[in-house]
Formats: sequence, structure tokens, C-alpha cells
Amino acid sequence: MKTNRNTFLTAFILVLFLALSAHPVKAQQERMNVDSLFQQARQLAFQKQLAKAQKLCTEILDQKPDYFDARVLLANTYAWQHNYDRAHLELQKIFESKPRHYDALLASSDYYFWAGNLDKALETAKQGLSYYPNDENFLFKISRILLKMGKSSEAQRRLLQLLNINPGHAGAKALLAQIKKIRIFNRISLGHSFEYFAEPYQYRWHMFNLDYQRKTPIGNVIASVRMADVVYDGETLFETGKAFQFTIDAYPRISKNNYAYLSYGFSNQVPFPKQRAGFELYQKLPLAFEASAGFRFLQFQNTDNTYSNTWIYTGHVGKYIKNYWLSFRPYISPQSSGFSQAYYFIIRRYFHTADNYLGLQAGTGNSPDAPTDYLNPLNIYKLKTQSIQLDFQHLLGKQWLIKILMGYKKAEYHPQTLRNVIYTSVQLACYF
Repeated sequence: MKTNRNTFLTAFILVLFLALSAHPVKAQQERMNVDSLFQQARQLAFQKQLAKAQKLCTEILDQKPDYFDARVLLANTYAWQHNYDRAHLELQKIFESKPRHYDALLASSDYYFWAGNLDKALETAKQGLSYYPNDENFLFKISRILLKMGKSSEAQRRLLQLLNINPGHAGAKALLAQIKKIRIFNRISLGHSFEYFAEPYQYRWHMFNLDYQRKTPIGNVIASVRMADVVYDGETLFETGKAFQFTIDAYPRISKNNYAYLSYGFSNQVPFPKQRAGFELYQKLPLAFEASAGFRFLQFQNTDNTYSNTWIYTGHVGKYIKNYWLSFRPYISPQSSGFSQAYYFIIRRYFHTADNYLGLQAGTGNSPDAPTDYLNPLNIYKLKTQSIQLDFQHLLGKQWLIKILMGYKKAEYHPQTLRNVIYTSVQLACYF
């Protein structure tokens, strides 16, 4: 009797063990089965055998309704047949339980785009970007939709944001090239710069600028007029000493990976240089690097009506690292007593688009590209200066751009004699 009882107990335990162990094995087999069916369905879909692919996807979803990869594939097959309503119906079943499903959001934006509902396509893509910030796929889709809507300036800014993240994105490069072919951009800007120091006398320098930029098929061209007014003690703004300068700058594209900078300016009034010119060749390099080399030329009129010329050689090395841009630029000028040297390091942090950034610059020496420097007498390039500046640029709405700059210098005005200099600049631009 005892033996029978033990035999019965052993058999019961064995049956219970087999029943419990069979469940995970069965679940694993079912998972392997639907995975295998899904791979078959994908292959059939890519072979354009859409009806067979739909049948397999339906079989999978009958077994596992939450197999979302199969439901996205099923929606794709309906969309490829232009049955967008049925495609969206399948995706809605995913969104009911997973509203942030990545592939479903991408697919939904595509279907609206193909169906011609651009507003809904843009809304869906932006929703996806809010869930997955800086995602390359959503950024590219937004750019493509904006371009289709005729909003090429917005599309360009999104593409530049994408290229800041991934400079090698082939689709973004192609779309950006397409934008440049179909649209010419114009920009007009108005600005005011101010510099102040109190040693050895009080000096307030104002400069107003009006610029017109035109984006042409071969690159940007900028025409500028500047008016400078130095205000001394006891004098008011615009009272005496106003001077004007006229410049034109161009950035012609030479090939896919390089472009140039050309500049010429003239003035017949001190303190502007009589003439200024510049040339620089820029080359894009692998790994998001860029390098350049060129020169600046300044000609000043002396008090005896003779002229003094100076040549300044420059270049830069820059690199994008995700949302950051870093650049190092030297200026080397041959002088009778040796070489005058200046070095500048710049770092910028971009936000959302290439128009929005916060930048920091630190340098030693004087730059011929900064109006507050080249407006001074020629011997400034022989003097020592340390400077630091913060600049901020932000796009207001769709067409207004504001840029604010604040800086501080510790500058020589005689050998071994330093003074504190504060300078600011505000620029407001409008795209049209």
C-alpha cells in the first residue's frame, strides 16, 4: 500500500514538472514560429508579392496581436497599394497601446506625405521629433515635407541642423543642393557696434552698418555700407568726424567640397583704411573638419598723404562635434621688426538650427576682420591685446534674426601700457 502511494506521488510530480516545463518551451516555439513567418512576409513584401505578405502578417497577428513589426509591415503593404486609409487603421491599433512607437510614427508621416496631406505629415513628423530629439530620420522627413510645402528656408535650416549632427548624411546633402538650385535667398540687416575706453582719454566709438545679402546660384554676395563716428569728451553723436566705408564680400562655390571668400572695401575718410581686401580658400575635409588659408590687405593714409600697406596672412581649422563647432584662427603679419601675431579660438553651441547658437571667443592680438580693430591706426597690429567675447544669435519666427555680441579687451595703447576696453554689437536681419 505504501509502495503504491509512493509510485502515485512520483508519477504526479513527474506529470506536474512536464506540464510546467512545457509552457515556456511552447512559448519559445511560438515566438520562433512567428519570427520565421515575419521574415518570410518581409521577403515577400520586398519581392512585391504583397497579397502573400499580407496573408502571413495576418496569421502572425492572429497569434500575437502585439507583434508590432508585423503590423507596421502590413500597413506598409497597404500603403504601397495606395490604400492609405487601411494603412492608417493598422497603425492606429499600435498607437492605442504604444503612442510613441518609432517605426509606426515614421510610417504614418510617410503615408500622409504620399497621400498629399502635407500638414498632417509635418505634424506627425514633428511629434516624432519631440519624442526622439535630434533624430536624423525625423529631421530629414520634416525637411522633405517643408520643401514640398514651398517652405525652402525652413527646410534649409532643418537640413543644416541635421548636417551638424551627421555631416555625411547623403540625403540631407542632396536635398540641400536641390534647395540651392530652386531658391535664391535675400537678407537685409541693420546693426550698431559700440566701443568704449577711458584711458588716456575718453573714447566712444559708434559704427552703424546696413548690409544686403543675396544668395545666388554660385554663392552668397554681400554689399555693405558702414558709417563710423568717434565721439570725444564734450561732443555729441553725429556732430563731427563721421566716416563712410563701402564693401562687397562674396563666397563663391568652386566645387562640392570647397569655396572661396573674396572681399574688397574702400573709403576716403579716416579712421577707415583707404582700401581693404581679402581672399581665403576653404576646403571641407573628412570627419567634419574644415580648413582654409588666405590673406587680408589694408592700406592706410598717413598724415603726409603717403600710404602704408600691410599684408596679414590667415587661415583656420574647424570641426563639428555633434552640436558644437570649434575653430582656431591665426593672423600673421610681417613687420619691419619681425612678425605681428594674433590667435583666436572660437566655440559655438548650436540649438535646433544653424541660425540659433551661443558662442565664446578668446584671443590674443588684433583681428583685421573685426571692424573695431581695423578701424584703428595701422600700428595697432604691433600692440598686444587679450580679449574675450560672448555672442548669441537667434531666429525670431521664420524670417527675423537677431545677433548680440559683448566683449572685453585688455589692450596696449602704448608699449607696456594697458587699458580696459568694452565693446558690444547688435544686429537685426530679415530674410525675404
